[in-house]
Amino acid sequence: MLDLLYPRSRTLDGFISTPNLLAIVSVTVFVSAPVSTLKKIFIAFQLDIHKPRLLSLDCLYHSDKQGNMDASEALHIKLEELQNFLDYTYAEAIKHSGGKRQFVAVHHSGALVPSPNEFDKVFERIYIGGEKTAKDIPELKKNQITCVINCAQGKRFGQVDTNEQYYADSGISYFGIPGHDSVKFDLSLYFKDAAEYIKEKLETGGVYVHCHQGISRSATVVIAYLMIYHKMTALKGLQTILQKRMVMPNRGFLQQLCKFQLSLEDTTPVAL
Repeated sequence: MLDLLYPRSRTLDGFISTPNLLAIVSVTVFVSAPVSTLKKIFIAFQLDIHKPRLLSLDCLYHSDKQGNMDASEALHIKLEELQNFLDYTYAEAIKHSGGKRQFVAVHHSGALVPSPNEFDKVFERIYIGGEKTAKDIPELKKNQITCVINCAQGKRFGQVDTNEQYYADSGISYFGIPGHDSVKFDLSLYFKDAAEYIKEKLETGGVYVHCHQGISRSATVVIAYLMIYHKMTALKGLQTILQKRMVMPNRGFLQQLCKFQLSLEDTTPVAL
């Protein structure tokens, strides 16, 4: 039927068989869209079947007569690409853990995440971690950290109650973001200022970026820094950090990173 409505579409049929899934699938894509886009859609589709949970699949994206997708569709594709990669990474981590790793529940999603170290060096002189190390000034100095960025400043559940005064006598500079690990919190409002602060402070020492657990908010801010100053995509930034530390930005933050990427690429901005 879609072939009749859209003559330039192409249907790809495939047979999938796994221990838990047996299905015949049909994916329709538009040949007028860029080849790279079609490839990303199909890759996202392939990753979906490996998820620990079964989600609805939408691989149908409409393009205009010139083969260009609108901004909302571009955002959706980038978001699904990020989410699929993250889900696949953790599914593999769980599968290969063999019961030897401890797992923690991420309160914003209920997902099980392999327990990260208290902190890890994820990029040159940039560390991501949790509350414990943020409050351990001797440990920070031991690792030549001269700047702390608290992405969860506050006294509510899931926040860390430090401020400039906490580090006043230590010689450690401080930058605070009143972040909540919620899909509704707009962390992107702080991307540019935090990234600029990281860049400035890296000239004099290490930078410790943290939230409550060092899994969601802090990772998102570091990815934004990598996107601005190292010209990475959101996906490349996520991959870079995952090579060093198990992180899981919530879906709202992933969407904000995708939107931020589109703005850096001078793509028409879209509303969240």
